[in-house]
Amino acid sequence: MRTSKDADYLLQQSKQEAHKAREALCNGDSADTIYLHRENAVRYYARAMAVMRPSTALH
Repeated sequence: MRTSKDADYLLQQSKQEAHKAREALCNGDSADTIYLHRENAVRYYARAMAVMRPSTALH
């Protein structure tokens, strides 16, 4: 079972990737690099939201 620590970690990773994307944009890095960091930020955020969602059981 995942814990809130998992969600906290994933949210922190999301923030770090978003920061890397902003830095890459400011530094004039390639569009692929910026896209990669933005995509990673969204993926980490989505995983964090999934961890925080209450589990549902199908009966």
